[in-house]
Amino acid sequence: MHMSNRATGRAMKRAVVVTLVLLLSVSGAWAGAAKPAKKSWFKRAFERPTWDEVAAQCVTPQDVCRLVERYVVYRTEDVDTWYSAKETWAAGRGDCEDFAVVIEQLCHDLGFDVSVALYFPAGGRGEGHAVAVGTWQGQLWMSSLGSYEKVDSMDEVRERVARMMECDDEEVWSSRLNHEDVQRFVARSTVGGAGTAVAGW
Repeated sequence: MHMSNRATGRAMKRAVVVTLVLLLSVSGAWAGAAKPAKKSWFKRAFERPTWDEVAAQCVTPQDVCRLVERYVVYRTEDVDTWYSAKETWAAGRGDCEDFAVVIEQLCHDLGFDVSVALYFPAGGRGEGHAVAVGTWQGQLWMSSLGSYEKVDSMDEVRERVARMMECDDEEVWSSRLNHEDVQRFVARSTVGGAGTAVAGW
C-alpha cells in the first residue's frame, strides 16, 4: 500500500517535530544539570550576599570597601566589643573597629596588603577611632567606616583621622595591628575581659 505524497509529508513533519522535542528536552535537562541556577537580576542587584559570596565579588580593595559600606550600617556600642568579620557581616552593623576588621579580613583573604590602625587622642580626652590601611598597586589607601580614600603617607592618615576626632594630629597616638593581632583582639585574648576593649570607641 502506497501513502500519498501529502500523507508522507505529514508523517515526516511529525517525525521531525517529535525528534526536535526530544532533543530539546534532553539538552535542557543536561544544561540544567551542568549549570547551577542563576539568580535573577533583582536578587543579584538587591539581595545581600552571604559571607561566603562576598569575597568572590571583589577584585580590588576598593571593591571590598564598597561592599562593606553598602551592607554594614554604623552603630555605636556602650562597651566596645571586637566582633569577628563574619559576626559583623551577619549582623549587618558595627562600629569603627568592626568595619575595619571586616575590611581587613576580606582583604587578607584576597591576598591584599592591609592592617588595622588604631588612633587615640592623648590623655584620653575623647573617643578613639579605627581604620583599615593598605597598599594596592603601590598606592597607600585608607578606609574609615567603609570609605575608600587614596593617601600619600601614614602621616596623612593620622591627619585625616585627627580631623574626624576633632583634635590636633600632634596630640594623637596610634598603633597598627597585623592580621594575627586583629585575630587576638577578636578572640578576646588581649582585651579587658568579657570580650571588651577600649570603651567609647
